[in-house]
Amino acid sequence: MFFHGLEYFFKGGFMMYPLLVCSLAVVIISTERFIYYKSNDMGSGYGEKVRRLAEQGDFNALKSSGGNGSLGEFVSRTASALPEVKRPEEYITIQGEKTREKFAAGLNYLGVAVSLAPVLGLLGTVTGMIASFNALDVRMDNPMAITAGIGEALITTVFGLSIAIMGICSHAYFSKRLHQVELTLEEIANALLEFTYTR
Repeated sequence: MFFHGLEYFFKGGFMMYPLLVCSLAVVIISTERFIYYKSNDMGSGYGEKVRRLAEQGDFNALKSSGGNGSLGEFVSRTASALPEVKRPEEYITIQGEKTREKFAAGLNYLGVAVSLAPVLGLLGTVTGMIASFNALDVRMDNPMAITAGIGEALITTVFGLSIAIMGICSHAYFSKRLHQVELTLEEIANALLEFTYTR
């Protein structure tokens, strides 16, 4: 199976190498983001936990509520700094945006790979077909060779679309996770701001 796939790879021509880079980018970014979210996303219930602690005025529990995750670090760092901050709303907004950027990191590159893969595949097919028709005079004694050349040229389109499908699914999944994180961050920010003004 591996050698069969390798054979198709080399038949696809030069454009298979940029497509290989796109496929590696999709796999590496998706894997890294999955590990990051698993370690740093505290779940949708974390915002409710922070809000409850803020309402209780439990400052020490609030600072130690999140462990080592990015959301927990945001709560701990912000709660510790708020007593000394002159503009708490602005401070919370900036810190929240920095935390959001950590969760969004890499998703733009994933989107580029998803957009680029089918275009590269189509480009490989077009250049392969041009090469096949340019060799028409040479292959007049074997017209079926033209058909074979077009078939090989279409390999890049198949690879490009396969990469795009995989990347779209991955991007949609992480976009959904990012949206959930944004909602949690908003809930936490409101709780911290209320905690600041009621102290």
